[in-house]
Amino acid sequence: MENHEIIIFSNRLGSVSDKRLILNKKNGSEYIFLNAIGSIGLYHVKNYALSIVFFLLALLDLAFLMIAIKYDPPALFVLILIFILPLMIYLGVIHIIGYYKIAINVRGYNNHIKVKNGQQHEAKVFVDAVSSTILKNQ
Repeated sequence: MENHEIIIFSNRLGSVSDKRLILNKKNGSEYIFLNAIGSIGLYHVKNYALSIVFFLLALLDLAFLMIAIKYDPPALFVLILIFILPLMIYLGVIHIIGYYKIAINVRGYNNHIKVKNGQQHEAKVFVDAVSSTILKNQ
């Protein structure tokens, strides 16, 4: 950062100065000038189609389990079916709950940052800080 920049806001997701946005990513930091940002927003993403598929697979697994118990199959086969059932239900619920992402449009290029489940409030505050800084600088 330059010496005459003022850091306005900082958290785990990144920092906002009066001239640029610094995003903390797994592979390092990304610097984006505030005048290059077209839009920024926090979105809740859900995948209902995939959750329906997982719930249908759970029902199919339950049907196979009921049929398998009737015909006395090997124990390993029953254990695999018992293990798969809660896994499919869990994956279906996870896709209904969804996740949050921060979408930043920088000169026509869309940059998406996936937000972990415990960081929704931090992400909202971060997006608000970036938006207010952009509005102040215009």
